[in-house]
Amino acid sequence: VAGGMQELAELFLTDAAGTVASMRSAARAKDASAVAAGAHSLKGSAGNFGARRLMSLSEEVERLAAEDRLDRSQDTMVQIEDELRRVGAALQRTFSDESAELD
Repeated sequence: VAGGMQELAELFLTDAAGTVASMRSAARAKDASAVAAGAHSLKGSAGNFGARRLMSLSEEVERLAAEDRLDRSQDTMVQIEDELRRVGAALQRTFSDESAELD
């Protein structure tokens, strides 16, 4: 089970990084609906892993995009990237600890 969860976590982190990159690209192109869709997707994925702060930040970007205020979303996207790194490190520690317990 732990191996399957680790694979899911790795997939989440890879997909989330791609989603954030797509959101940034969409923001540069002033495509608010694409930014909102990416933020909504990221919010749901983060929820699957209990990453509440990442969910909250994603929700904020989704709201700003829905209001067509992409200029105000840039700082929050930086926070999303920082939080994604933090979540990745936490997941890595979790699975490293579980692997050590199984040895």
